[in-house]
Amino acid sequence: METPRPRAPFPGGVFFILLGVGCMVAVTWPVWKNLYLATWKRVPCVVERFEITRNESSDSEFRPTLKFRYELDGRTFTSDRLWLGKAGDPSYETLSNIRESIGPSFPGPAVCRVNRWNPSEAILSPLPIDLYRMVPASLLVGLLIPLGVGVALSDVRRNRGVSRGEAERPAHIAGMVFFGGVGLFGVAGVALPALLRTSAATSWKEVPAQVIWSRVNTVSGAKGDSQRLDLFYRFEFNGRTYHSNSYNFCSPIQNRKTLQQISESHQLGSEIGCYVNPVKPWQAVVDRTSTEGWVFPLFSLGFGAIGCGVILRSLAKSRTPQSGESSDGLGRTS
Repeated sequence: METPRPRAPFPGGVFFILLGVGCMVAVTWPVWKNLYLATWKRVPCVVERFEITRNESSDSEFRPTLKFRYELDGRTFTSDRLWLGKAGDPSYETLSNIRESIGPSFPGPAVCRVNRWNPSEAILSPLPIDLYRMVPASLLVGLLIPLGVGVALSDVRRNRGVSRGEAERPAHIAGMVFFGGVGLFGVAGVALPALLRTSAATSWKEVPAQVIWSRVNTVSGAKGDSQRLDLFYRFEFNGRTYHSNSYNFCSPIQNRKTLQQISESHQLGSEIGCYVNPVKPWQAVVDRTSTEGWVFPLFSLGFGAIGCGVILRSLAKSRTPQSGESSDGLGRTS
């Protein structure tokens, strides 16, 4: 009888390990950039201008138009860069948080970060990091590493002549951890932050707002085209005018029919209601109780539960001895 050819542990196991490491680096890239910025020198500066603009017809991001002045080693420099390697952000609120931290009017004092090796290069702020989503996302893709270790261990045990059920147990356990992590990500990475903000928004004040533009945009990404609601409005609170493009706290709505209905019900120039954070009035939302964006959290939770169920069934079957198969007590078949 021909001896089965040993199965190398490299292709499957190491692939998942390398994929997990690469994905973790990609997800946490803003953290690595900010660690690099920690080597830059913090220098007092004066922000002379900080406006948030956007090309309504062709741009999908809001961009800061700013200018700040700083002194270093007896020389005066100016810069117009907010971030390193990032021009703008799809969220108006992200830029508003930075602008309001400096002051309601300009010129205003701030602290910039200056490249020690090139003093003419400076930025006003580190990259924004959403820890509520970055931490669960990095843990999720990091689970690819133990998944790869489990697959590699199963290959090694199979090459040593261990029975199929015993050999595949490390891969099954690692698979359960991975699928369980997918479900937890949908809850902790998407649903929980939305629930926390929805709960906090119950005390927000409802004020009238005027729609500046409302439409459905097609956004191209690594996974193909997706539909996004592009709603921008202005409102007044305590004598000041603010702007926002936040519709709800959930993940983006993907159903084009739903998006079109929302866009048509918020026509250009029409008056709508929005809820404003009384502590930070530049934070506002139109629908604080929307459930349209809960599809992904529910899908990921169901996906994780089904994956764990399938693996549990496989584990149960592997514990049942196959006909004609005997064991030496160490898990090796004879």
